[in-house]
Amino acid sequence: MDSVSRQRDRRGAPPRSRPITPARLALFSLLPAILLFGSAELALRVARFEFHGIPRHFQFGANVDHDLRRDLAVPDAELFWRLNVRDDTAAFLIRQRYVHPDLRTPTGADRHSPETVRVVAMGDSCTFFGTPPYPRTLERNLLERGLDAEVFNASVPGYTSHQGLRWFESEIAEYRPDWVTEYYGWNDHWLAMRATDRELDRATTLSTRVASRLAAHLRLVQAGAYLRARLWAPRTGEHVPRVPLDHYRDNLKALCRGIR
Repeated sequence: MDSVSRQRDRRGAPPRSRPITPARLALFSLLPAILLFGSAELALRVARFEFHGIPRHFQFGANVDHDLRRDLAVPDAELFWRLNVRDDTAAFLIRQRYVHPDLRTPTGADRHSPETVRVVAMGDSCTFFGTPPYPRTLERNLLERGLDAEVFNASVPGYTSHQGLRWFESEIAEYRPDWVTEYYGWNDHWLAMRATDRELDRATTLSTRVASRLAAHLRLVQAGAYLRARLWAPRTGEHVPRVPLDHYRDNLKALCRGIR
């Protein structure tokens, strides 16, 4: 009787619950946040919200190809933005001998001959665009005068002298040019959205670099950048240029030292 009673007690007892492990507890704790942020990300995508904090359209008139006006720039943590090499722009950039790693332009070691003079044209949209653009005109004029020259286009629409200096130090110097032309100033004097270029550069940290990469994909990160830009905007009536005049002078001097 005792054994039968014990068997009945075991059959009638409720099943034991599985212990909650730390991993399961963490998963259940994160699940509401995942659902919340996932829903917000989906809602922003449905609403077609985007904010990159960089120029997305370049409108210059009839002399610029229409397909180059949209999404020509992509975010860059060091330079703020750089040109986006896509299938419909790659051919245009190759014809310009545009300096870009994806286009496999030559480095300092692979000159055609010691007599070849390598020129790099740096600047903004005034150097980048044109029919033909300035670097192509410069190369043609040099060749017509009997000089064996190759001119590369290292200009980027919207760039200031601050970006040009960083661009030269990080990549252009590797081309070992014999001559460099500079054209900056038009974008330097435009009103800064949040801070000067130098202040934005100093504020760049590892976290902002990671956020810059995430912003290319996550709308929530873009929304946070948008709110930050709105809260950090200059006061009404306050004219703060992207590159103040003293910074502009320092940038050009630093560029000249680097080129020499």
